[in-house]
Amino acid sequence: MLLLTYQPTKKRRRRGRKRRLVAGSRERAYQVRAYPTKTQVDLLARLLGAKRFVWNWALRLKQEAWAERKENLSFTALSKAFTALRTDPEYAWLAALPREPLQQTLRDLDEAFTNFFAGRAKYPRLKRRSFASAVRFSLDARRNQVTLVRKVTPDGTVLNRGIGRVQLDGVGRVKFKFTENLQGHLLSVTVRRDSAGRFFLSFTTTTAPDLPRLEPVEEAVGVDLGVSALATTSAGEKIGVSRALEVKERRLRRYQRAQARKLRAAMKAAGLDPSKPPPKGFRLERSKRFVRNGIRIGKLHAQVRDARENLVHQVTWNLVARYAIVAIEDLSIKGMQRGFKSLRKRVANTCMGEFRRQLEYKARWLGRRVVVIDRYHASSKKCHLCHHVKDDLRLSDRRWVCPNCGVEHDRDVNAAKNILAEGLRILEKESPSAGYREERGKLRARSVHEGSADRPTVRCLDTLNRELILLPAARARRRACREQAKAATG
Repeated sequence: MLLLTYQPTKKRRRRGRKRRLVAGSRERAYQVRAYPTKTQVDLLARLLGAKRFVWNWALRLKQEAWAERKENLSFTALSKAFTALRTDPEYAWLAALPREPLQQTLRDLDEAFTNFFAGRAKYPRLKRRSFASAVRFSLDARRNQVTLVRKVTPDGTVLNRGIGRVQLDGVGRVKFKFTENLQGHLLSVTVRRDSAGRFFLSFTTTTAPDLPRLEPVEEAVGVDLGVSALATTSAGEKIGVSRALEVKERRLRRYQRAQARKLRAAMKAAGLDPSKPPPKGFRLERSKRFVRNGIRIGKLHAQVRDARENLVHQVTWNLVARYAIVAIEDLSIKGMQRGFKSLRKRVANTCMGEFRRQLEYKARWLGRRVVVIDRYHASSKKCHLCHHVKDDLRLSDRRWVCPNCGVEHDRDVNAAKNILAEGLRILEKESPSAGYREERGKLRARSVHEGSADRPTVRCLDTLNRELILLPAARARRRACREQAKAATG
């Protein structure tokens, strides 16, 4: 057994001060699955409810102070008012809970108002009652609150997974599983409960670990995001969803229909109209089968969400590891949802905004370039060979023939090639001496050759899993773990 104790790199900042990052450093979050005990689950559930109460109480207090006295309450004033609130016998249940995470809620509210006045966020709103919630704890690096333990086989091989524990104020030592060591200066940890009742820990660190500089396999690629396929590249690859995810989505729809039937039956038994929502404050009598089905729906929702997030992480990491330049389109997701009512849910499930966000920050990690082209660029209607624009192209036309050159195009692949050409044109305009003109000619010649292919290559989640295991970054991490184990065993 190999004990890896977390070693802080810098002294912890004082509470109440803003985070000042050193030049070249950045924040990174490590999310792991937590396994609290039954006692800790009950305590965390009460703490999550108290966090919502404290947020709403402090927000109303600030609003009343501004409406009556034109006074903007600071964090210090809110903290003093919160201390007086805890001494009130009516709120004895609040005094029985840990003070530090509730105090952190006041800091978050003060930061939310700061971001609002700076124009970086919207006005803070009241938090509604929800099963899925989160609470944040501060970490003191001098107390060694985080402990990581990995098992070592007799031959010196370090296993990939390990068991860790973190000391939370008022909660105790919470167990979690990890695969990657925490590197950098720890700031805080966020305990999150999802709709399925699972707990997760998100460790926030400042200096992210140095990732291996992977040499790109190819120069540039264009990516077209869609509904039928998550991403289509200019090389003719279509990345869709796996069979397992489709099965889970069908099962979820079946359980939701059953839950709707049970809800209508309960409303009829209570003498209410099923076509109208129940009156405010009215509680329906729910059967045990209704409750069990609701729990099952929540777990399926979590499984589907995890599968989608896993797919987006794998695809984005595969793109930035293979290509030096990635060109994407600036999509208006809200406009797409307003324009196509039949595709509203499918557009929301594609995670296009999350895809772009992950692609951009992973590209910064590996020193790649992400080029975003204009959303009004006619990427789907324009032939990538002769640049003829077919204005009468409909959304249902997945394959079309160019009336000018007579070449048959796949709609998504053609759009990805146009996105790539526009991205290279933007880079050439920004830096003419960078040599993008020559590379653009090579890629255009390559696309002409690939345009004669019959069908694009379709890849799914399982194929990507097999490819991503062999990434040099994963091999480098395993090599470092083996060397660390050999050094520890002598």
